[in-house]
Amino acid sequence: MPPAIVVARALAGDCQIVRQPAPSLEDLSLPATSQHPVALVLDGEFGPRLVDLAARVHVWALESPVNRAAAERIRVAAPVYSLERGVTLFHASATDSLADMLAEQIGVIAEHHGPFSHDPPMDALEVYGLAPNADVLAVLTECGWGALSVTESGFIARQPRVVVPAV
Repeated sequence: MPPAIVVARALAGDCQIVRQPAPSLEDLSLPATSQHPVALVLDGEFGPRLVDLAARVHVWALESPVNRAAAERIRVAAPVYSLERGVTLFHASATDSLADMLAEQIGVIAEHHGPFSHDPPMDALEVYGLAPNADVLAVLTECGWGALSVTESGFIARQPRVVVPAV
């Protein structure tokens, strides 16, 4: 049996796992830069830092009084919704761990920024407020994310770019 890779597709907010033949190493590369990065903020006290981040990428941020106040300032300054920049707030249960929030939101974000809804699709996820650990790596692997770069306030996950040879 040839080697296979696991590819994730976000459908209705769930991560669906599909196995398909693995590309050759020459066809698989991690992009040096992202064409469509998206941010996920799991820090309820991120607040004012949302303004600069949302000016650069679209941000999905944990609902909190501090983050809501910053989101309202962003929406007043740029009232037209955009998948490129701006902010979307999401609710989480008080009993959810940060890894649970990541697992829940990664599919929702892919539904809005993935290949079925955005061209180019999201190829980097900047996560703030969560350090990578075994649970985080399991979620990312299950949903098809590749390389991980640790940052001061979290990490950046990238999806491999597959180059399909012309037939």
